Amino acid sequence: MIPAGAERLAREAVRSPRSVLQYAAAGLAMQAESLSQGFRENPGRTAGELVGMGLVLAHGVDRQH
Repeated sequence: MIPAGAERLAREAVRSPRSVLQYAAAGLAMQAESLSQGFRENPGRTAGELVGMGLVLAHGVDRQH
């Protein structure tokens, strides 16, 4: 199942390709605001979440062979 945001982005890209850049910029701005808020309110947790996500993306969830 495609997340609703990705589906909408694909639909908008077909309808108006120039709008994709605006959506990307808005998404990055929202992420930056969320990170900023997280570091202000609970820096340890936010840093831990970022490190954890980095490990998952770099090494995968399950490395058992």
